[in-house]
Amino acid sequence: MLSLLYTIGLAFLMHLPSSFSLEGEKINGVHLESPETEMEEDYVSPVRRVHANWVALVPYVFIDQKEGSLHYPSSENWWGDAGKGLLKSIHLAKTNRLKICLKPHYWLVEEESWAGELTFSEQKWLRWEKQYEAVMLQFARLADSLDIEMLCLGTELKSAVVERPAFWQKLIPKIRQVYQGKLIYAANWDNYQAVKFWKALDFIGINAYFPLVKAKTPQIRELQYAWNKHTFSLERFAEQQNRQVLFTEMGYRSTDFCAWRQWEIEQRSSNQKVNLLAQENAMEALFRSCWDKPWLAGGFLWEWHAHDTKAGGPMHSNYSPQHKPVEKTIAKWYQEK
Repeated sequence: MLSLLYTIGLAFLMHLPSSFSLEGEKINGVHLESPETEMEEDYVSPVRRVHANWVALVPYVFIDQKEGSLHYPSSENWWGDAGKGLLKSIHLAKTNRLKICLKPHYWLVEEESWAGELTFSEQKWLRWEKQYEAVMLQFARLADSLDIEMLCLGTELKSAVVERPAFWQKLIPKIRQVYQGKLIYAANWDNYQAVKFWKALDFIGINAYFPLVKAKTPQIRELQYAWNKHTFSLERFAEQQNRQVLFTEMGYRSTDFCAWRQWEIEQRSSNQKVNLLAQENAMEALFRSCWDKPWLAGGFLWEWHAHDTKAGGPMHSNYSPQHKPVEKTIAKWYQEK
């Protein structure tokens, strides 16, 4: 259980004032995929190729929707998700002078289901909330004990946020009592305005998969034009909430139509026609449209695989930027900020 992880963590190794800046430091972040099996080598240092200064560690917590229960750690977890594997990732990040966002992902046991569409009876909602609070408090204690700089309360839990607002309003102060770092929540791109507790957190976290241009290989100019309506809304919302936006996830597959409805590509197949230029153009447009804006604190790329030498490459059609032209694009922008 997480209590054991907390105990091991101790041996192993307030709320912040409202602000519309981050002391000049941009969050140049990368999501690190948990290693599936034990790895002896330093699998974190390759992210420095793109001049990252933050890494998001993403342990998976599994939800049984039939029972309204959570399971962590479980037999479904990879080595890097829990116990010594998670602690090694934390240690390696610190050794590489990377700040850390601990970002648990909540995943449904049922295949082809999404945690953003949770639905329970009242009794099961109460059970889920009790277990969710216990899990998050354990993560918070672990994060505080190991001086982890940021903790994410949840990712794309659309229905839970909309239907159970009182739960989150009560949870956040409890987390603040045991964790002194920055708190975020990662909302889906189409749901962030429905979240009612941003002012209790330190950033407006958004998974920035905005559909932009329906073209096999969208051009940078047309992508920038499509970004305009989103950046206008994001800036206004940031001003209303007196919080910077943080792209808790950002990235594009190296496929045709990668800057359109990305979830539809995933539903069809992960084995899509490779289009490296489409991915490169999409990332360049994101940086040109958003990165210099004062309302944006930065972002975390999705995603960097632990086995770097085997990851990505010119025949790879998924999100990873590793060993693709887009890696140089990211490195250029991250180095400048």
